[in-house]
Amino acid sequence: MRTLLVNPVMQAVKFLSLFRRNQRPEYSCPTGCCPSTAVLHSALRVKGGSRVFDPQDPDLKLKIAEFHPSSIAGAYADVLSLAGVAQPTHSVTVFVSDNELSQAQRDELWLCFAVPVFEQIRTADGELVATECEAHNGLHYVEGAGDFETCECGRPMLRAACAVEHAMCAAAIG
Repeated sequence: MRTLLVNPVMQAVKFLSLFRRNQRPEYSCPTGCCPSTAVLHSALRVKGGSRVFDPQDPDLKLKIAEFHPSSIAGAYADVLSLAGVAQPTHSVTVFVSDNELSQAQRDELWLCFAVPVFEQIRTADGELVATECEAHNGLHYVEGAGDFETCECGRPMLRAACAVEHAMCAAAIG
């Protein structure tokens, strides 16, 4: 079972948005290779053959069907709304802010799209805080997302969350 203290993380990284208002955050694929991703978050920018779509666009489904994305990235409800329209061949990435994706939600996305599902924690303005890798064994915090130190259990932790997380680690191990 993964444990992630999101609220201290989100509080610790809110200041990032204040310094980066003039630069939109960039979407980065969790696997490093998503040739044509439909990103459903208008605050993000993309590279290569990927495109940003406004999830509120009334013609979203038509535009996605014409685009034929190899991957989809966005909030859970926005991604799920494309079931039966999009047929990604690579992956689905779900953006969360303060609650991690449940196993039931992962299963539902797998049933709809039959591709690996990844999770990314992003601030409301799209700043990446943490991302899941192909190992699907927890989330990796992004460098610069806060003030890190090494927890007694050996894992890097945000300073604000380190003491609480260590207690949870000790309880789980002990």
